Amino acid sequence: MALANGPELLIADEPTTALDVTIQAQILDLLADLKKSEGMSLLFITHDLGIVRRIADRVCVMKNGEIVETGPTETIFANPQHPYTQMLLSAESTGSPDPVPDSAEEVARTENMRIWFPIQRGLMKRTVGYVKAVNDASVFVRAGETLGIVGESGSGKTTLALAIMRLIASEGALRFRGEDLRARSTRDLRRLRSEMQIVFQDPFGSLSPRMTCEQIIAEGLEVHGSPDGRSRREAVIAVMQEVGLDPATMHRYPHEFSGGQRQRIAIARAMVLRPQLLVLDEPTSALDMTVQVQIVNLLRDLQRKYNLAYLFISHDLKVVRAMSHRVVVMRQGDIIESGTAQDIFNAPQADYTRTLIAAAFGNKAA
Repeated sequence: MALANGPELLIADEPTTALDVTIQAQILDLLADLKKSEGMSLLFITHDLGIVRRIADRVCVMKNGEIVETGPTETIFANPQHPYTQMLLSAESTGSPDPVPDSAEEVARTENMRIWFPIQRGLMKRTVGYVKAVNDASVFVRAGETLGIVGESGSGKTTLALAIMRLIASEGALRFRGEDLRARSTRDLRRLRSEMQIVFQDPFGSLSPRMTCEQIIAEGLEVHGSPDGRSRREAVIAVMQEVGLDPATMHRYPHEFSGGQRQRIAIARAMVLRPQLLVLDEPTSALDMTVQVQIVNLLRDLQRKYNLAYLFISHDLKVVRAMSHRVVVMRQGDIIESGTAQDIFNAPQADYTRTLIAAAFGNKAA
C-alpha cells in the first residue's frame, strides 16, 4: 500500500515490533531489496538496536524530543559520544535466572494437550475441518522456574498458555498444583483464578482507559473478595512500591504513564493477588531496550522473592535466554524441541530451532 504511488521516501515506524525473528528477518531483507530496486530513501524508526546496526547507513539518537547524537552507523556503534547513546548500547538482557532445586513443587502440567478449533460451514454449521492450534503438547513448570515458549507467530504459543489457565477449551490432561482442572466447573475454578494470572503484550491496550491506576490494580482484589477499604488501598500501595511505581501516582489514568510504567501497572495488577503461576505473553516486545532490561530485572526479583512459576512467551530470544530455565520450541502447533535453555541455545537439535537462533543472533548457536 505504501509503495503504490512510487514514493521517494518510505517511513517505516516500528515495522517489525510484533513479528517473530524469522518473519522480522524476511521483512528487513524485503525493505533492503525495495530500497535498492526502487532507489528510494528509508527512514526507519525502531527501538531495536540490532536492527539499526543491520539496516541503517546513518543513525540519529533521540531523547526528550532532541537529537543528541548522529553519524554513520559504524561510528555510532563503535564509538558513541553521548552518555544516552552509551546507555542504549549497553542495555541488553543478560545473565541467567537462579537455579531451581530438584525438590521444587510442580505448579502446572499438561499431558497430550490438544486444541483444535472447528471450521464450520453452511446453514447447519457443519464441521468441515479444524484449525489445529496445538497438537499433543506435554509441558510442565515448577515453582521458581521459568518455562520459555518460543516459535513463529501462529505456532500455538499463546493458545497453549490460555488453555493451561482454562481460558479456552482443550483435550488432554491438565493439572494445577496436582488438581485436575478439567474436572472443575467454572464456579469451582474461581478460587484458583487468583493463583494464576497473566500479563499481556500491549501495556496500553490491556489497561482500561477509564480506570485509575489504583482501580486497575485493585480490581482483582474486588473480584476475589479480598480486603475492603483501607486494607485494599494498603495492598495497592505495597505492590506499587514493589514493582517500582510511586504510590502518589495511583490516581492517574493509563495515558499519563510511559510504556514501561504501564507494564509495571499490569504486573502489579497480577502480583497483588500473590499468584503461583504467571503467564507473561510478550511482556517486553513493545518496550525500548533500557525499559526492557528494567522489566526483566523486575520479573527476576519477583520470581526470586515469591518463588513464582513463569510461562514466558516471547519472540525475543535474547530475553528468553536471560529469563528461562527451560525452553519449548513450537511450530504449527507442534512442540518440535524442548530442553534446558543452555542446551537449546548452545546445541539446538532441530533445523527450525537453528533457523530461529540464526535469525536472532546472526549465528547458528548462541
